[in-house]
Amino acid sequence: MDALTHAVEAYVSTAATPITDACALKAVALISANLRAAVKNGQDLHAREQMAYAQFPVHGV
Repeated sequence: MDALTHAVEAYVSTAATPITDACALKAVALISANLRAAVKNGQDLHAREQMAYAQFPVHGV
């Protein structure tokens, strides 16, 4: 949920740019597609990897 919060925050930020918007939207899509699977089965390495990618691009925005 923290990654989702960061993605939304990056998207609505007054400092957002087209590049940060694209990263934020990609993060939201990755989270949407993988969060349930990652929580349901902690051994689902693909879902966990996708969640890791989702949190990465928007930190620091």
